[in-house]
Amino acid sequence: MKWKYKNIEIAPEVEELVGSKIVAQILANRGVDTFKKAAYFLNPEKIVPQSPFVFSDMQKSVERIAKAIETAQKIAIYGDFDCDGVTSTALLYKTLKYLGANVIYYMPDRAQEGHGLNSKAIVQLISKHSIKLIITVDNGISNLAEIKLAQGFGTDVIITDHHEAPPELPCAFAIINPKAPDALDEKLSIEEMSDLQNLAGVGVAYKLAQALLAHYKKEDFADEIIHLVSIGTIADVVPLIGENRHYVRKGLEVLALKQPSGLIKLIKSAGADISKITSETIAFSVAPRINAAGRLDNAGLAVEFFAEEDDEKLDSYVKQLNNHNQNRQQLCDTTFMEAEFKIKEEINLNINKGIVLYDENWHAGVIGIVASKLVEKYHRPAFLITYNKEKNQARCSARGVEGFHLYETLKELTDILGHFGGHALAAGFSLDLNTIKINEFIKILNNTINARLSENPLQSFLNIDAEVNPEDVNLDLINKLSMLSPFGSANPSPVFSLSSLQLKDFKTMGSSANHLKMFFSTEEKVVFEAVWWNRNTIEAQVLEKIDVVFCPKANFFNGKSTIQLELKDIRRIADEEEPVENIPELFPSSLTWLDHRKKINIFKAVNNYLKTTSDEIAVFVENREIVKILEEYSEITSRITDRLNVSKVDEVMLFDYPADSIILQSIIEMAEPKKIHVMPFTLKTISLPVVIKNVSGMLKYAHAQKDGMIYIDEIASKLSVSGKLLACCIKLLDNSSIIEITNMNDELCEFKFLQGKELNLLMNLPEYKELERNLEEIQKFRHDLCHDEILKLQNLFIY
Repeated sequence: MKWKYKNIEIAPEVEELVGSKIVAQILANRGVDTFKKAAYFLNPEKIVPQSPFVFSDMQKSVERIAKAIETAQKIAIYGDFDCDGVTSTALLYKTLKYLGANVIYYMPDRAQEGHGLNSKAIVQLISKHSIKLIITVDNGISNLAEIKLAQGFGTDVIITDHHEAPPELPCAFAIINPKAPDALDEKLSIEEMSDLQNLAGVGVAYKLAQALLAHYKKEDFADEIIHLVSIGTIADVVPLIGENRHYVRKGLEVLALKQPSGLIKLIKSAGADISKITSETIAFSVAPRINAAGRLDNAGLAVEFFAEEDDEKLDSYVKQLNNHNQNRQQLCDTTFMEAEFKIKEEINLNINKGIVLYDENWHAGVIGIVASKLVEKYHRPAFLITYNKEKNQARCSARGVEGFHLYETLKELTDILGHFGGHALAAGFSLDLNTIKINEFIKILNNTINARLSENPLQSFLNIDAEVNPEDVNLDLINKLSMLSPFGSANPSPVFSLSSLQLKDFKTMGSSANHLKMFFSTEEKVVFEAVWWNRNTIEAQVLEKIDVVFCPKANFFNGKSTIQLELKDIRRIADEEEPVENIPELFPSSLTWLDHRKKINIFKAVNNYLKTTSDEIAVFVENREIVKILEEYSEITSRITDRLNVSKVDEVMLFDYPADSIILQSIIEMAEPKKIHVMPFTLKTISLPVVIKNVSGMLKYAHAQKDGMIYIDEIASKLSVSGKLLACCIKLLDNSSIIEITNMNDELCEFKFLQGKELNLLMNLPEYKELERNLEEIQKFRHDLCHDEILKLQNLFIY
């Protein structure tokens, strides 16, 4: 993997607040770059969540449920089988029971029914149980037909959900979904709306529970269910910022204080420490066991576990959940080994860019987990397909990588697929095998993947918060890092690197010998103990020098605390040193820089030269105007590449000048050329209003056609600007409420397009001035490439 450091500038007042440069760097990397933001982030218990009544349909929902309670109408909660759906169901079930409602719940079967409402189940609930009100949790927003069916029987439906809303909304009695149109009070700010839109399904269900408890003046019960919000939110991997951060922190505190018997039994059975329950405890000990029930059985077992208070029954539930989890682990291990064998036997990874595998005996409940493991190992998209004999249907779970959008890929196969859904990194589909043979479909899918990846080569990145010194890694650092908890999506556990450690020893551990324990020492003889989960081999040898990437953890044993490094990656320093013997071939210092800048009318001559040469030559051009000029020269045009698609060649011709030194350095590193030709270039002034207009136009298109997601480098390349300038422009549009950023990092940006605005309304914002400075930097760099001595340019790119 390519190691990537953010190195965002630290605000002195933030460093002073946290008392640590390292912690301040982590906050800056997460966009917490002012004193006000840091104070807000570090004190989630002081965050005041929005009133549940900011949801437009909340009041009418409360009144409808109150009517059902007071007239003894039977209510059904329609849940979902993952941990978010289970905790949502349990939370609302416990609340309604507490308020005296006549309530049952229904959990769909993963294999037979899948996500969302099911018409057969709706009919059964109404006919068999005389249900007059259905409340969905963590689902329902896409079930137009099923809700229409229920309403046709005279049964009202209240939807609570957090998934993206379709263009046409169901005809439900009420919709409580922060992502649905007009679902929130229009007086809320963009930031407040965004915060609510980050809620997990259980967070939305909790808002309804809070409103009901307020109606009956029994608000104290909210603390009896807050731990369920914490569990479901962590498990659903929603951003742990804003209200989510508040709920998770508060839920963990209540969990530690009250220690519900069932959860403590479950955590103990997982071998985790109950004295310090963290988000990691929930993510790795609780959530997998809750999810296992829905994967291998019916998730109703997990709901009963959360609702039960009798110790004897809880012991039974814990045993069942652990058994399901063990069976799930065994199924995953077996399926993973079978998948590995199939990859070796059936797939040429040099030809096929993705992993597409089919086995009719694979369990539908685990193929998504195995696909994730394959992505982690092979750094390419994985599609695992199994078979439903009853329906003669193939079912697939797919996991993706950054730079390859799964949902967009499946959209290309709309005419073939029966049903599909998902997003960029996780998706699934069903396929009617009465209409197409599975082998024929796999060929079509592979061709689609290869075509998309031919334009976007995959690159795996490991984001690192900071390079640290050995003396920095101590218990004091871990104590300071705890201020940033809870960790999860949008606030991951901090990742650091250490350089030039000596590998002293390593050995496998675990019942299956599938983990590594390693020991490193520094020049000062400081020894670090490390673990590398799900890894049992390394290429390095004892006594070699190693760079490591890790998360620091405190290990508690026999009453003593020690530091343990959880490894993410290692790099042999020998790997960096080996090319030294071959400097003339590989290092830019040996490059021959050829200056053609003062030549005129050379396109035809270059085109003829390219016809006759046997050298591999790449022509760097990103500017659309230059591409158009070169269209009549077929040999030049056929060799055009951009910053994203450079491969190893003998020579690179710069017909277009990169936007900054980082891009040029990257081109040189990827191409490893012997020669760089600096071609004639007409330096033109870039209009900032045009840049803003172009970026805004692309974002508007991406909002409509790409699910509101762009890749920074891809768009920067299309616009022939730096990634730094593009990121600044995006933040300008966000702060001016033209767009709303929902997630952004160095690689990608997810957003919503809100409205257009006149340019003069943007010019007084601080980001506009920053944008001007970025544009000046691009202009200066290109000016230097146009006019500096060639020797000076060459010296800039010597390692």
